[in-house]
Amino acid sequence: MTKFEKRIIIFIPNNLEERKSGFLEGFSKEFQDCQAFFVTNNKVIKDSSKCIGYISKKDAKDLKYLNGGQWVHINSLNSSVTLSDKPHNKILKVYYELDVFGRIYKVQPDAIDLGVYFQELINHFRNRRVTSHTNGTKGFIELIALFIIKFLDVIFKVISYQKIIKYSSTINYFGESCMLGKWLLTSLIRRENGPKIINLLVSIAFDLMLGLYIIKYFVYYKKDVLFFIEDIGEVAIVTLKELLNYLMGSPIGLKLNHAFNNALGLFFFYNINLWKLFIQELYPMLLNYLQYLIKSGIFGFSFQLALISDILSLTTFHVYCIYVYAAKLFQLQIKSIISLWRLFIGRKYNPLRERVDSCQYTQHQLFIGTLGFTILLFLLPTTTLYYVVFTTLRLVFLIINGILYRLRYLLRCLPIYVTLLWILNSSTLAGNLELELKQFENVDNLSITVKMKSLPYRTSLSTFTPDFIEPINGLKWGSLIHNLFTGVLI
Repeated sequence: MTKFEKRIIIFIPNNLEERKSGFLEGFSKEFQDCQAFFVTNNKVIKDSSKCIGYISKKDAKDLKYLNGGQWVHINSLNSSVTLSDKPHNKILKVYYELDVFGRIYKVQPDAIDLGVYFQELINHFRNRRVTSHTNGTKGFIELIALFIIKFLDVIFKVISYQKIIKYSSTINYFGESCMLGKWLLTSLIRRENGPKIINLLVSIAFDLMLGLYIIKYFVYYKKDVLFFIEDIGEVAIVTLKELLNYLMGSPIGLKLNHAFNNALGLFFFYNINLWKLFIQELYPMLLNYLQYLIKSGIFGFSFQLALISDILSLTTFHVYCIYVYAAKLFQLQIKSIISLWRLFIGRKYNPLRERVDSCQYTQHQLFIGTLGFTILLFLLPTTTLYYVVFTTLRLVFLIINGILYRLRYLLRCLPIYVTLLWILNSSTLAGNLELELKQFENVDNLSITVKMKSLPYRTSLSTFTPDFIEPINGLKWGSLIHNLFTGVLI
């Protein structure tokens, strides 16, 4: 053997039928550092078109046409393995559990150096299951499922219009449900993602039971719930008015501009009173809507959370409006003060070249700029006070909506089934490789047995989360802090 000859790795099922003679089903693939042969069936076959070698009591030299002149031969008498009917000095024989590898989904990439080869074997089994099913005749039920998938695609494209779906949690929920149904039906048709499907169905069942329990609770305590909601709405408006009265005085001893402070307070009072009249007219309709909201628990608790999120956004819309007014005013003053500050150092922003250039100002321009800078600077504390208060309220409501969204996300991928499999150490969650020496001939000629161990719990959760569910992105603190200090809407 020359020094350029690659190592040979042969993967053999540990329950291979060695008493019979026939062809071995499998495939081969050349990697950068070795040539790998994979035996993918523990039973012998008669068809030579998909074979990688053969098993017999003696060598069959008339089969040299197999695999371009190279094939795997297993002697059924002494279980010896040879390649191309010739001795080979660098053969690594790996015996694996065929039944386990036919079910698992992922091998840890950092498990051992053989991980990449085993992942190739797993992908082969997965593709073979899909291909064998898709090549078959589609039944009537599958045709209906394909029609439903196309229909869900159309619905998702309609409701995915950005201006609509961006602001409504309920419409967002329907979009997610369409993606869920599409992924579920596609996986069932292709016979893929068994543990993912079961885990999703268990999560949906838990979601539905929780929603039905909410309905049962509401039936028994209907009057108390309605009175609590009415009381909360009234308390929120009264508290907001008291907050404005406090800000229009001398909050925490601050010396604010009285006229400007009074004008802002009255303007915000007007918005609150206008919204109060609107809510009072809308209140009977909201109570009826609330009853339908509770009864919608038959679709699951996650649907109720989406509706609650929209109701919260609707009932606090006046707070959002006041926040927008305060933020825009704060942003305008900050930009104006920065622009006028350049006047003192003889600089000016050039919008054409998008840079700050030197500039010569006249005395009149300096006087007017100084006057404007002084006025805006002394009015800034009053604006900043209202901006800070209502930005805080805005952040509180965003946090509440974020919690509701994360609860919906959790209900979608609640790992009940995966956790149970992990506790029971099921082979379905296998992914870590454990090697055991079976036979040692020399350093380059080894026989090893590979057993699978369960993946780490966190890896199992990420592996068996439905594909259509995207993980929650972390908060970009740098962008958030920049927006808060510059008055950009959040």
